[in-house]
This record gives sequence, structure tokens and C-alpha cells, in this order.
Amino acid sequence: MLTIRPYYTEDHTKLLPLLKNFDPAITDTIWQKLLDYKWENKLGYRGMLLENEGSIVGFLSYILYQKEVKSLETTFCNISTWIVNPEFRSKSLQLLSPLFKIKNIVILNLSPHENTLSVFNALRFDMLSEYEYLINPYKLKLSFLFIKNKASVNYQSLNEQNINKCDIDDKTKQLIKDHSQYKNIQFYRFIISKNGNENTLILAFNQKEIKPEVTRDKVKELPYKLLNRIDKLELLYSSSADFLIQYFIEVMHSLIFNTKARSINISEHFTNKTNLNVDYVAKNKKDRSWFFYSENEIELAEINLLYTEKVLLNF
Repeated sequence: MLTIRPYYTEDHTKLLPLLKNFDPAITDTIWQKLLDYKWENKLGYRGMLLENEGSIVGFLSYILYQKEVKSLETTFCNISTWIVNPEFRSKSLQLLSPLFKIKNIVILNLSPHENTLSVFNALRFDMLSEYEYLINPYKLKLSFLFIKNKASVNYQSLNEQNINKCDIDDKTKQLIKDHSQYKNIQFYRFIISKNGNENTLILAFNQKEIKPEVTRDKVKELPYKLLNRIDKLELLYSSSADFLIQYFIEVMHSLIFNTKARSINISEHFTNKTNLNVDYVAKNKKDRSWFFYSENEIELAEINLLYTEKVLLNF
């Protein structure tokens, strides 16, 4: 008899055979990182299991967290690791359907397989992001020289050790605390001053060193390495789409000046798909588009990537 039930951390050992059969090359440590995240999840469970006569034959991971959006507590869920044994795949949607019963739910799919696209279209998923912006640090520096009436920017790296000395709100402090164990996640504060006005923008990036493996790529990266431009930065969170757009070149210039950024990637949804028509930014189509479902209206830029597989697996 087939049954559907929630997946809890204590089910991990029982789930491992299904995971190993799916991809033997993925280690237990990697599965543990993906499924055993540490931030608060008020629902408790972390996915759904499909069982047949007591054996697990299907699984869908729910990466969950809650935050307030327009005065409503909203649950965000990044679905991941959708695995079902071939003979039971007609029941696959039963692993997804419990999410639609959660009040004020936002469901993210950041790695859809092409075979499932028709399913998500039928379930009224919308396109979150099809393109990303790639910033060239050297072109940006050149463009910055010719900008008139620039805003001044004060940059600060934020971490769990210094946040209590900073004038930042409790929600931002909690974001930083939730991600303190993920060393690839870096938070920055930009205090922006222009024409007597001062605004604050908080950005968080997945920041990791570029380590080419083949000789051709090593040669290509050598000039950048000599200039200590060795990191790839991907934006995961922005506290304000308006300030990000309005002060884009000043903030990015400050970020490049203070980090080892070789490249900066920004998903188009962080600007609410506002087109950045500047010569130092390339607009590239993603290998895989991102989709989302929401039962309430939500601004695209409200959807951050801090509580997703992007963090857990350091993609």
C-alpha cells in the first residue's frame, strides 16, 4: 500500500538507500548538508516521503523558512531532490501537493528538469527569472570615471561578531546569524549619501574562489589572478530593489573596490526585471530558468535565495 507522509530529520538513515540509488557519486555528507539545514522552520518537517509497504520509494525535499510579507507570515519553500522510483512515478505529484495546503505559501523551483516544465505550467507556476546580469569589473571601473553627481558610499562587511555594534534592524541580524555557519555567504552594508539624503542597502552574496581545472581555463584566469581578482559573487539577497537600481554603479563599484570580485552575477528578479541598459553589464540567459508559485501577490525582489539549495550546496 502506498502512503505519503512528512520527512523529518530522524528519517535520514531510512532515506539514504533511495538517495544512493539515485546518484551513488553524491556523498552522505552532501546529502546531509542539503537536508539538515539549521535555521528555524516552524513546520518542523523537511519534505515528503512516498512509501510502499514500509520502504521509501519517493522523496521531495522542502527547504523551508518563514518571513513576513505585507503583514502576512509567508512560508517560502525551495523544492529540491525530487526522486521517485520508475514504477511509482505516476504518483510523483502527491509529493508536491501538500505544499498547496499551506497558507500564504511561496514555492521556488531553481533547478527544474525539462521533463517537468509542463507540470509546473499546469500548476500555474510563474517565471521568476530567465536571465541574469553579469558585471565586468574593469568595464564598470571605466564607466564610473565618467559618472557625474555620484553618490558617496560607505562600505562595511557584516558578520555575527560585529552586528551588535552596527545600527541594523533585528531582521537583518537574524539573517546573518542564520547563515554564520555558511562561510561562502557574505553580507555587506552600503550607506549611500547623495544630495543630503542617506539610505542603507544590505546585500548578501554567495562568494567563492574561481578554481579552473583545465589548462585552457587556468591560462585564461591567470591575468585576473595576478590582479587578485579571484572570486565569483552571486547575489542572494537585497534589502531594497529601488536602492539597488538607483545606486547600482556606485554600490557595485564599492563592492569591487573592497573585494576580490572577478565577476558579479545578479538574477534579473532582484531588480524586478528592470532592464539595466549599461555597457558594463551583460544580460545572459540562464541554463535553467527559475519558477515560483504564490497564492498572494508578491514583488519578485521579495524572493531571496538565502534559504535555498544555493546556500546549502554552494552552487
